[in-house]
Amino acid sequence: MDRRKGLEQVIKLLAIKPNYAFLVIGNGMERSALTALAIEYQVSDRFKVLGFRAEGYRYIPHFDMYVLPSRSEGMPLALLEAMALNVPVVCSGIPSLAEPFYGNLFYYFKLDDIVELKSACESAEGDAGFRSQMAFKSYKTNFTIEKMGANYSDLYNSLVNIP
Repeated sequence: MDRRKGLEQVIKLLAIKPNYAFLVIGNGMERSALTALAIEYQVSDRFKVLGFRAEGYRYIPHFDMYVLPSRSEGMPLALLEAMALNVPVVCSGIPSLAEPFYGNLFYYFKLDDIVELKSACESAEGDAGFRSQMAFKSYKTNFTIEKMGANYSDLYNSLVNIP
């Protein structure tokens, strides 16, 4: 957990969505700041940090949605895990999260716009498997270990064969 993960946005969302809870798997420098913010917003009863868990992806199928509110991100493994496990994804609309994924696979929101985050989460609640199924199919087609390995191999071979 660090500031670039944008997790404070979800705590602020809890203040306006009393039926939501927020579970974080992992540790980091921001843990105490997030806990303090949850107390400030009076949502600490619905905010839980489990800390590091081996094979943390095992928790994802139990989530109603996976929220990735990052301010900066590469290719997040947890996002691919959520896709592979057919869980609706809500994420910030930063280019590194929007550009690699074609179409409307996720529910996007503008950073620091809690009302837009709320709307994206409400849309994910009513997903009924629609976008999550499309994301799952995209994962199977484009992001499995075999597919990504083949893509890297093809790239390597194309670079080696440059005259």
